[in-house]
Amino acid sequence: NGRVLGFGARVIDSGNPKYINTGDTALYNKRGNLYGLNLQKGKKLDDLVMVEGYMDVIGLFETGVTNAVASLGTALTEEQARLIKRYVERVYIAYDGDAAGQNAMLRGLDILSGEGLDVRVIVFPDGLDPDEFVRERGRDAFDALKEAALSLNAFKLENMARAFSLDNENERERFAKQACAFIGSIEPIERDRHIERLARLTGYP
Repeated sequence: NGRVLGFGARVIDSGNPKYINTGDTALYNKRGNLYGLNLQKGKKLDDLVMVEGYMDVIGLFETGVTNAVASLGTALTEEQARLIKRYVERVYIAYDGDAAGQNAMLRGLDILSGEGLDVRVIVFPDGLDPDEFVRERGRDAFDALKEAALSLNAFKLENMARAFSLDNENERERFAKQACAFIGSIEPIERDRHIERLARLTGYP
């Protein structure tokens, strides 16, 4: 309803912890809330952009991306996924481009998909987070990344490939086997697209 539930702060110097937030209360639980969701009430939304922290929501909002919400610095929960499902059918995950952000994203993807949401992944270059990216490169560059967002399974395959050195024949073969096992587990109608991409990526027919 737009009323304050709790507070969050970020340490300016190099102190720890980096974020200090209100603890759980009778009204506030991080697992069951999304920062910025109150700003979406009453809108006709095609999708929501899910980010990690409130600074990302603020940075995106200032450049005109006004449909972003944040998971309050916690791993995405089923409660939050159900909240999103009440507003939209499609959600774009826009987590930080560093390794920690990518790992957090992987954990959240299946939770969102399990709630029946159409999940897409926005991949940021150079390890940037959404706030940094949109401030450096602008709204149009963000929209272009969103247009090129990966499907859930395409992102999982790309993330899988990062664990292998594809210049090495043995590594490439190991990746191909692991990727084929994954592709074999998904819906038949989606398999052809990923098999073709895997063939291009590995050089195997």
